[in-house]
Amino acid sequence: MTATTPTPRQAGKHRFTVYETPAGDASAYALLLHGFPQSAASWTDVARRPAAAGIASLAPDQRGYSPTARLSEVDAYRLGELVDDALGLCATLPAGRVHLVGHDWGAIVAWAVAAEHPELVASLTAVSAPHPAAFA
Repeated sequence: MTATTPTPRQAGKHRFTVYETPAGDASAYALLLHGFPQSAASWTDVARRPAAAGIASLAPDQRGYSPTARLSEVDAYRLGELVDDALGLCATLPAGRVHLVGHDWGAIVAWAVAAEHPELVASLTAVSAPHPAAFA
């Protein structure tokens, strides 16, 4: 499987299209959350770098982008719902903690996951979105 091969993955109540980049016998994983209006495919070239360092990655098409996770209700896109999706995807990985990477809107979700569930986060990289306190 390569980063350019989309596959379905069940996480909670929804099935997401994900791009998984293996890294041999990796025991470390990165969850890569895309921004708006990108898709998981935007991580394809980036995902090769951690893979070369032994870190496998999972880049999902987030809620609204995956064909089987497109909900019509506006409330279904609240931050808490998106955090739940990320947690569900983390639960599908064999690693206890993940390297969490988010770009743009994906970074907002990543910040929230790290704040609410620090025990699941080995590291956090937020690109193009400041710490949430900057919005206070």
